[in-house]
Amino acid sequence: MIAAPPPSVIPTPIGVGAAYRPPARTQTVKTGRPVGTFRCGATGKRYGVHLELFARRRVVIVPAGIGIATARRCSYAARTRTPTGVVEIVAGARLTLGDLFRIWFRPPPPLARRPGRDPADATRADRPRARRLRPAPSQLPLPWRSLMRKLLLLLAVVPLVAACGGSSSSAPSIPTIQAARTFQLAGFEPGGAVAAGKPVTVAFTIQQPNGKPLTNYKRGAGPHTGVHLILVRTDLAAIIHRHPPLGPDGRLSDTIVFPEPGTYRVVVDAYPNTAGPQRNFQLFRTIRVAGSARAQKLPPFKPEVDVDGYRVRMLGTPKLKAIQAGFVTITVTGPDGKPARFTPWFGALAHAIFFRAGTLDYFHTHVCAPGATGCTSALGATTVAGSSSTPGKLRVGVLVPVPGTWRLFLQCKVGLHVLTAPFTLKVGA
Repeated sequence: MIAAPPPSVIPTPIGVGAAYRPPARTQTVKTGRPVGTFRCGATGKRYGVHLELFARRRVVIVPAGIGIATARRCSYAARTRTPTGVVEIVAGARLTLGDLFRIWFRPPPPLARRPGRDPADATRADRPRARRLRPAPSQLPLPWRSLMRKLLLLLAVVPLVAACGGSSSSAPSIPTIQAARTFQLAGFEPGGAVAAGKPVTVAFTIQQPNGKPLTNYKRGAGPHTGVHLILVRTDLAAIIHRHPPLGPDGRLSDTIVFPEPGTYRVVVDAYPNTAGPQRNFQLFRTIRVAGSARAQKLPPFKPEVDVDGYRVRMLGTPKLKAIQAGFVTITVTGPDGKPARFTPWFGALAHAIFFRAGTLDYFHTHVCAPGATGCTSALGATTVAGSSSTPGKLRVGVLVPVPGTWRLFLQCKVGLHVLTAPFTLKVGA
């Protein structure tokens, strides 16, 4: 097993087959029974560790649901709630990599090697030289003094299982693993609180892992281009959605008017024009809008919303599950009672923006005309794409990473009017 120094961006494909998508839970964890010294029901503040697994130069998915008992609705000291590799660990637990795998792992089917030489096994010029770890991998501590550390492991799945099952009486000499270089926001404005109801400039540059500004974004037809700038109040009472223009130096800037005081989460959803499987990524900030702000309780599900005289109605009561593509049908009628005719807006006929209540987990799908390209949204190996072939009718794709209460902001343009219709949705496990 080797740990690689932080790369810049290495386009590594996701492995195909069950071996690269191990299940999240054993039967023991499903029912909430003890796993060695670990008990279900761990409480307290948690921090995140980003775990990436590779086998034979292919990505192994770290699934959602590790350490979460479905029968008892409790969690162990380590858990995952999204299939993004973020492991949530109870502060002070001081877990090791072996502890995580004891809670999670059930050995997957062996990775069968096809006859002949696999080109993925060839040495790659763009892959940094790795260094071997002397201690047993199972004894590597999961960092706990910073909120997000990235642990990159290049491993074979079967040897990992054997390593995690062993023990050692001697204290290992743990190597220092540098923090991974990632995309980040630079020069973010505003730097302090702003006023509600007044124009304010929101500006930033996305800095690449090599330290240079990102200037090359995907362009063309469809909504998966450039940068989506989304600002949502933390109680999900208000949302703003923009596509800021890009300057030649990579600076993105737009003028925003915040409707009400409160704390707003800023989501920068970027689509870089890079090779490899990474289509987009999100970066986050917070903006404080000065003034008295009383948190609003999220209303229950209502099938019909009135927006500026337009009636937006969701047909039926949706039955949705996390990490499973689903659909809801929504109709839009104008003040005259006739079906609305949608105008493309930011590359789509409609945008479906999802935020989870409390945690503000985020996902974004689109509705496009028949035959349109670049409309599919993906979560791991699961994809979804909305469509509309009839005036006033939208088939909206739903794909969210974790169960809970979600707020859907459906946005569409009818003539010169941009409509935002909010719906509260319950998503099951």
